[in-house]
Amino acid sequence: MVYPTKPDVLRRPAGAAAALASRAIICRPGPCHALSPRPVTKGPDLLSIIQAAGWPIWPLILCSVVGLALVIERLMSLRSARVMPVSLLDEVLGLSRSSLPAMDVVNKLSDSSVLGQLLASGLRAVIVEPRINEATLRKNFDSAGRVAAQQLERYLNTLATIASAAPLLGLLGTVVGMIEIFGSQAPTGASNPAALSHGISIALYNT
Repeated sequence: MVYPTKPDVLRRPAGAAAALASRAIICRPGPCHALSPRPVTKGPDLLSIIQAAGWPIWPLILCSVVGLALVIERLMSLRSARVMPVSLLDEVLGLSRSSLPAMDVVNKLSDSSVLGQLLASGLRAVIVEPRINEATLRKNFDSAGRVAAQQLERYLNTLATIASAAPLLGLLGTVVGMIEIFGSQAPTGASNPAALSHGISIALYNT
């Protein structure tokens, strides 16, 4: 008498049987299907957020881009090497103690840094007028200092304007979203869910 053979799964090694047992198998009428992992849903991307925020978000984005560009420009321009190098004053004093430097050296000094511009303006005044008095030389330094201060404070008024206007633009977007929310309510009492959710997204994203 021939006995039926055991299933192939029972003849497999213990490790393979354990691996097969760890997989969940759903046997329904028809073929068996292994449980597949649940698909991971992705969050909204940046473009969909901007579209959901409505048109008030564009002035805010513009303010952000301009403000970030100005901050980076000021960080690069206001480095200590570009404003006041440590040993520049001692080098200029040592160079001009014996004799006045040539004009090309003064021009290079003026292009080096903001402090170099101040020192170069005084050296030019002395080269042009060797017998210049102290009061005239002070006036020369004062005018050069005002020019250097304007150069150091460049774009700061623009940054202050952006810092003042950006919160107001966010408040404007909130108000626009509230208008969208109230506009979604019909006079009969019915509401439009799409317009209501759009108004809420405008208000929250701009806030």
